[in-house]
Amino acid sequence: MSEKYTKRLPEELNEQVKRLNREGGDFQMEHKNLKAVDNFKKGYELIPEPKDQWMYTSVLLANISENYFLKAFFRSKSKEESEKYYLLSLEHLMEFMKNPRQIEAVHNHLRIGQIWYELGNFDNAKEELMRVYLAEGKDGFKGLNTKYYDLIKNEIEK
Repeated sequence: MSEKYTKRLPEELNEQVKRLNREGGDFQMEHKNLKAVDNFKKGYELIPEPKDQWMYTSVLLANISENYFLKAFFRSKSKEESEKYYLLSLEHLMEFMKNPRQIEAVHNHLRIGQIWYELGNFDNAKEELMRVYLAEGKDGFKGLNTKYYDLIKNEIEK
């Protein structure tokens, strides 16, 4: 049995997926997050089953998750719409985290913590944000709204 997330797509298919991924990135740069998601999903759909054997699967899942997060965080028009996109982001990020190489990536735990925080699940948010703190200290929260660090500050000071 081959190791997960390590196989390269056949060249022609790889070029198709790469093009869709690049175009999705262009939409992301234009703040057209749902158009970006559409492109990333088209690329994801082209990947043969079982999807967890192909390297590009992780890239696309991460990009889908990130664009749902950006839509929820910056561009949603209501709390309900934000919640919908946070949940979609979390769903794809959790699928992405099945890649063993992603489990230890601090950024992923930060993003999961942010999503849980924004959804009001502060216990889960604390758990993920503490992972960030334990790995990177307060530096792991640089450039972010202080509310994320403030959530775990009392735990750190105990």
